[in-house]
Parts: sequence; C-alpha cells; structure tokens
Amino acid sequence: MTDYNRLNKIITREMRDGNFPGMSITINNNDDVLSNFCYGSMDKNGRLPVTSDTLFGVASLTKFMTALIIMQAQRLGLLSVTEPVAHYYPELHCAQDGQMRLEHLLTHCSGLPGLSSRFFAKDLAGQIQSDSKPQLLTTADLISHINLLAVAMLAPPGALHSYSNEGYCILGGIIETVFKLPYPEVAKKRVLEPLSMHNSAIGGQQAQGFGAIATPLQHTEQGLRELPYWDAPLFYPAGGLLTCPSDLIRLLSVLRGDSELLSQQQCQVMMTRLQPIASRPSLVFGYGYGLEIEQLRDDHILAWHTGQRPGLSSFYGIVPEQQLSVAIAINASDAPTAHLGHTILNDILSDFTDIDLPWLTTDYPDDPQRENPDQLRGRYGSLELGNVDVVYCDDQLTLQTSAGSYPFEFQGQQHGAVAGQTFQFIVNNQHRCTGLAFGLRVLPRLP
Repeated sequence: MTDYNRLNKIITREMRDGNFPGMSITINNNDDVLSNFCYGSMDKNGRLPVTSDTLFGVASLTKFMTALIIMQAQRLGLLSVTEPVAHYYPELHCAQDGQMRLEHLLTHCSGLPGLSSRFFAKDLAGQIQSDSKPQLLTTADLISHINLLAVAMLAPPGALHSYSNEGYCILGGIIETVFKLPYPEVAKKRVLEPLSMHNSAIGGQQAQGFGAIATPLQHTEQGLRELPYWDAPLFYPAGGLLTCPSDLIRLLSVLRGDSELLSQQQCQVMMTRLQPIASRPSLVFGYGYGLEIEQLRDDHILAWHTGQRPGLSSFYGIVPEQQLSVAIAINASDAPTAHLGHTILNDILSDFTDIDLPWLTTDYPDDPQRENPDQLRGRYGSLELGNVDVVYCDDQLTLQTSAGSYPFEFQGQQHGAVAGQTFQFIVNNQHRCTGLAFGLRVLPRLP
C-alpha cells in the first residue's frame, strides 16, 4: 500500500530544493481514485494558489495525443503509419524518394536534423509580428521552410533517433488532411471529450475560457519573471496542450488496454515498435509512438515523457501492468521533472525496478581510457539548439554551452551523463566522431 504521507514529504522536499513557484501532481495507483498534491502559486506574486484544476502548458506531452489520433485514423482506415510522407506532402524535398514514412515521424527517426522552425512560427499571443522573417502558420509553410533550408539529413529514415518537433507538426498536418478539420477540433472531438478531459484545451486562445491558468515563470537575479504563453498553431500537434495533471492521467489511461480510443493491439504497437535512443546505448531504453519506453522487471514497462518550454515543465509516466500513473506540472523553466517523476515512481514501486535510471543519482566509474581522446573535441550543433563545444579543461573533457561548462561523466568509452542529460559520441566505421547524441537529440559535428 502506498504511503502517501511519505510521498508528500518527498514531494515537499523537491519543491523546496527546486524553488518552484507552483506545482501540481496527480497519482493514480491501481484504482480510480486520483491522489492530488498541489503546492505554491500559479502567479508571480504568490496570491493565487495552485489547485487540482489549475491548467498548465505541458509542451511535448502533447505528442502522445497526436500519436493517439494517428492510431485512431489508422483504425478508421483513413491512413496507415507505413505510408510514405510523400503521399501527403510530395513537395517535401527530403521525402520525395518515398523512404520517409509516418512511423518514422512518430518515433523521431525521419532523419530530419534539429531545425529552426519554432523561431519563425507565427505566435498568436505575440504583440509584435516581424515583417523581416517568415511567419510559419500552416504545415504548407513549414514544408516550404524546410525546403529552403536545404539542410543535410542526419541519416536515412529509420536509421537514427533524433527528436524532431517538425516531424510532429507534419503529422498534425496529415491529421487535418484526413479528418478535414483543424487540429484543435480533431483533438477535442477524438480525445478530450471521449476521455472527459474537461479541463484541457489546445492553444492559448482556446484556453481563454478557463479561469485558472498557471503563468509561465522564470527565475532571474531580480526574482520571478513572467513569460508570455507561446501560442503557435503550427506547433499545436507538437506541444499545444494546456491541461491539469488529473486530465493527463485520463489521457494515459488509454494505455491500460482496450478502449473506444485505442485497442489492446494498438497499445502494444505504440509501446513496442521502439527506436533505440542514440544517447543511451542500452536495450532498456527506446522511443515508441510519442513516448519514451523503459524496460522494467518481469516484462513490465514504464512509458513516459517530459515537456519543457520557457516557464513550463511537465512529466507523465505509466506502468500499465501495475495500473500506476503519475503526472506533474510546474510553472517554471527547466525543472527536473524526469527526476521527480522517476523518484515518485520508484518510491511507489519500491524494489520493482531493476535498472539504474540515469535521472537519479548514480556513481560513475573513473574516466575510461579512450583510444584517441582528441577525436571527441570540437564543435557540435544544430539550427534548433545552436552550437556547443567539447574541450579539455583541467584535464577533464568538458561541454561548453551558452549556459555554462559541464564535465562529461563517462559510464563507458563514449557515453554517460553531462549537464543532466545522457550522452553518447557517435563514431563511424572509420573511427571518426561525427556527432554528439545529447538527450533525445543528435548534434552533428561541425567543420
């Protein structure tokens, strides 16, 4: 039986240590009773307390919803995940050979590199729209933008996992095509209403009817700073959901088995057609359809995801075999929600897990001997994340970013953890380092 008093102490400690403005957590453990934990405030001045009904932007947690709608469309015979992307967007240059399929977009292995599209997406909440740069509003705009960039693909479709928001934007365009409705209306009709997610909306404008919406906040030297909610319709399928943790639990509930929205067979497909994650060289980890997957003991799995955006951090995870799910929302930037989610899950499961989760404290071995350590030094980057440098500093291989310098902590010859993320250097058959897998993204090595 779960000791919720102990859990409350754990969460309270994390809230204090992280100095979060406001946090909402919902846990569902093997029954229909939701346990809610609410802390702090949803505004800068601390006057409006977070409640179980407070809406938060949850960013990339939206991707599972998009994947779910794709699976519904397949069930209705409207599409197949094995179809080529070119069937819907024949003008997309990098997909014209027919090799890139919808399932590659779902598992982030299309070969698309990190792109700059979010910097050009039209923001409905923006006070001033620039005339000096494109304003990407539709999927057609995005396709034209990708064509103009003419960037080199990371790898052939299916060969390498690298997280791509643009891939899910394209899936959103396909959803609009087959259902003949805007994405927010499809999501409402196909997911929000059937699951009784009455405290949820897609996009800031659609959420205006809700009174309690947490303000995105960022810590500065002068204190908390309010951030505007980014309301870009192009990116709704990749990160447009505003919701509360109890509604997120309802969304995850479709993974428990047969339902009107998702059959048992479709659940298995979403959680077993895995793409290896480049920064985690272990069969324990993979990426399914809009979800990260971890293998636990006795053939059990944990399906989970995080969401991050300036002023917003979120997590949800489910162990379907145990009917255990956790959802977290925080109105602060870069909160360690994956660590907190795994901490809660580990406490409830106690000795059930059989692996060292890289988001928890781990004792690392001494820096291993590498055949050619100089091959790792250099500059890596993408249009999405910018450039980082790998250098030797005080006899320590170090990652230098705009936010600071971080030592690489190796667990093997070329992988480990750095700056709170897993990493692996990608080395080709000629023993040349060609890229750095960092978290869920791959940063090519630059000339």
